[in-house]
Amino acid sequence: MAGFTLLTGNRLEELARVLAVRTRTRPVDPFTPEVVVIQSRGMERWLALEIARYTGIAANLNFPFPEAFLRTVFEKILPEVPDETPFRREAMVLGVYALLPGLMSADPSFDPIRAYLREDDRGAKRIQLAEQIAHLFDQYIVFRPDMIRAWDNGQGIGDNPHQLWQSTLWRELTGHLEGSHRAGLWQQMLDLLRRKSISTDDLPQRVSVFGISYLPPFYLQALFALSHVMTVDFYQLNPCQEFWADIVSGSEEKKLRRPWLDAFGAAAGDELHLEEGNRLLASLGYQGRVFQGLIGDFDAEIEDVFQRGPVATLLAAIQDDILHL
Repeated sequence: MAGFTLLTGNRLEELARVLAVRTRTRPVDPFTPEVVVIQSRGMERWLALEIARYTGIAANLNFPFPEAFLRTVFEKILPEVPDETPFRREAMVLGVYALLPGLMSADPSFDPIRAYLREDDRGAKRIQLAEQIAHLFDQYIVFRPDMIRAWDNGQGIGDNPHQLWQSTLWRELTGHLEGSHRAGLWQQMLDLLRRKSISTDDLPQRVSVFGISYLPPFYLQALFALSHVMTVDFYQLNPCQEFWADIVSGSEEKKLRRPWLDAFGAAAGDELHLEEGNRLLASLGYQGRVFQGLIGDFDAEIEDVFQRGPVATLLAAIQDDILHL
């Protein structure tokens, strides 16, 4: 049955056991590989061993990375998607390197780039800059897809002078690289899923996401959209069973209070009602806090698999404090 389920717990081995049980007790077509999205090959090997330990066998398993999984979905849902994206980073580096001289000579918005590349007779700085810009564009596609789509439409530039030359370079680059980038494919897929005008015959009946501590909104929104036509189980390792997305570290609290203290005095700073919670979790768990806030925006079924062990050592006491915030 289609749907998005968040399974969250504080012990990775327990999450692996739940995954093994769910894949065994909720069988899909035996000839269809079980898809488990992971973030490292080390996790793949460990998880396969854990599944074999609980079920007796680990076979017909497919362990793609998030980008590879999403690319496979694009190819199955969208027509005429090439096997290899033209917007891979290597191709963008060469495209940016080739486009920069002409744009610098014709467009005043490229004055900062022209000044940076002055006295670059051998082109070494230009290739290094092209690599950095291509990396930046690749990050924009994943973390700022709305901005990329606005650039495609000649919008969303604003008053930032660097966005002006970046958006111009991006449109020139997309004009030379045939095909669609991930942000464009992502939007096409979302539109088709909303209209329910796709065939799900080639899609997996279930996909599990395991052991990934953080995913950009780009991937989360795609997974949630896919949960309308398939089962999506998201296994999240979470050290705390309470909601902790709104706690702040000591340094963050000072930064948040400073403008209020400067403007209104000490009493106004107290009205922010900032919560530090567990100091260790607040100081080291920033990425987890952000991710918990992101995934909380989705209408997901939540299953808790938290376990409390004996508090017999100092480490166990610290873990227990974090578990209960």
